[in-house]
Amino acid sequence: MKERFFSEWERIDTLDQKANNTIGFSGIILSFVAAAGVYLIQYVPKTANYYSLFSYLFLFGVVFLVLSIFLALKASSVKYYKMFPEPDKFLKKTENLKKEDILDGLPKVYDAIITSNRAIINNNAKYISYSQIFLSVGLLLNVLFVMSMVFLKN
Repeated sequence: MKERFFSEWERIDTLDQKANNTIGFSGIILSFVAAAGVYLIQYVPKTANYYSLFSYLFLFGVVFLVLSIFLALKASSVKYYKMFPEPDKFLKKTENLKKEDILDGLPKVYDAIITSNRAIINNNAKYISYSQIFLSVGLLLNVLFVMSMVFLKN
């Protein structure tokens, strides 16, 4: 039971690390894409039929990267997890109980804490998954944009 409790805390750390990595990576890519996009879009004649296509490709690529950052920020925002009660509070609450009753009740306490925290952790995992999907789509759109611009420029 104790190992399960600590494995949930490790999962929290892993998810926070993934969210922070996604924020950093998306931010760096967004910076490069914005600079390259502003530079490259000027080479498309505004009268060309495909100008709006390239503009939308660039815009949606940037929007997906920004959404990826927002979702990762949502996942890494401050959450309030349940912890095992403070020892003095726990001892005061259980001072009238027998040792066997206390030991029998501990798994239920751990299980309730783990179940409560799991909902928060699963929600964070969902946000990170969506964030990485948006990052992938944003990268794909921006690669298509840059490749199209390179071929158009040549």
